[in-house]
Amino acid sequence: MEQPIFLLNNQWKLSLELCHFCSEFNPSWSPQILQSQLHKLYKNLAKRVEGLGQEQDRLDTLIDYFFRQMGFNALDSSQLSLERCFLPYVLSCRQGPPELLMLLFTTLAEKIDLRVQVMACRKHFLLKVYIHERPQIVDVLNQGRCLQPYQIVDLINEGLDFASQELTTHCIVISYLNQLKARAKKEQHLQLLSLIHSYLMKYQPFNLRHISERALVAYQSGDYKKAAEDIRSYFVYKSPEVTNYHLRKIYKLARRQIKDL
Repeated sequence: MEQPIFLLNNQWKLSLELCHFCSEFNPSWSPQILQSQLHKLYKNLAKRVEGLGQEQDRLDTLIDYFFRQMGFNALDSSQLSLERCFLPYVLSCRQGPPELLMLLFTTLAEKIDLRVQVMACRKHFLLKVYIHERPQIVDVLNQGRCLQPYQIVDLINEGLDFASQELTTHCIVISYLNQLKARAKKEQHLQLLSLIHSYLMKYQPFNLRHISERALVAYQSGDYKKAAEDIRSYFVYKSPEVTNYHLRKIYKLARRQIKDL
């Protein structure tokens, strides 16, 4: 039987390393500082894990691995990517979304073959971490401390449902993107908003709201050809019972603008 890459007697220390990083995470960090901190974290992990170094050497940075695992690559001909746009945008917030921590934590945990399940990532950032195959509920933002039975009871009384199905990475990514979308929409950051809708379409391909909203963004930004293409796609796949007069009007205006070019 193939031996796992982690040392069993170091599992708990590994999870504490990750929890410590998350508790120290500052949403106002620049991408350069975050990259530096991730390198530092990687070195700490590499000291405790056998066989991690050689594989990691093939990647430029640990943050690059994180982005690749999440599938955030530039779409189509766009030169925008998460590294260049999403991350600096999120880090400009004073309060970073807990989804960013969750994605980072689970990606790193997977890298060192540490089994985790996300229990909560909104008000509380709780993970079920399997140490020597025994589950522990860990409060990541509280220095990775294990919850005591009375603390779990208090959280249940607050309304946290520990019995429900674990939160999947897929669901968390969508929640994360929706937060970015709301902020980009508020700030009228049209280029970023269009990219966010593209990512949402990737994760929710049957949600036509994303393609219709991307069409409106394209029209607002003056990309009439893209707006017309998205609206055509929307009407191809929409339900026959759905009538969207606003999009039909935008489509006619976009076609008129294309002819005038």
